[in-house]
Amino acid sequence: MNRVIAIVTALLLSVLITAGCSNKKADEEALRTVIQKNLKALQDENLEDYLSTLHPESPGYAKMELLCPRIFEIYELKHDLVNTEVLNISDNEARVRTTQEARRISGPENYKDSRSITVHTLKKYEGEWKLFKTEDESMELLE
Repeated sequence: MNRVIAIVTALLLSVLITAGCSNKKADEEALRTVIQKNLKALQDENLEDYLSTLHPESPGYAKMELLCPRIFEIYELKHDLVNTEVLNISDNEARVRTTQEARRISGPENYKDSRSITVHTLKKYEGEWKLFKTEDESMELLE
């Protein structure tokens, strides 16, 4: 009888561990997807899609809602996601480090092409991951 209980317990633990890994992988993919969608919206100059990737309670939401249309009018930029590293995930918050490049296609020459390393804090909103805050770790100008 004890052996049956041990086998059942081991099977249950195995299922729980596998389910936990599966959820983590799904979350990691969802985090990468929202970051990619965010950069694609910037690339396409699509304000609605860009704002849809931001958490509505983000401290920067209103600022970006006003700033993006101005940037879209002045510059055409190419945005590339070079690297994504999920740092940590909890039920409702995650941190992701990215390396991104932004290059000027057209617009005033005072814009300098750059590569930045940033840490994004994402929070769930209505069951979906949204960008809440972005902190720059470093930035270098590209030639």
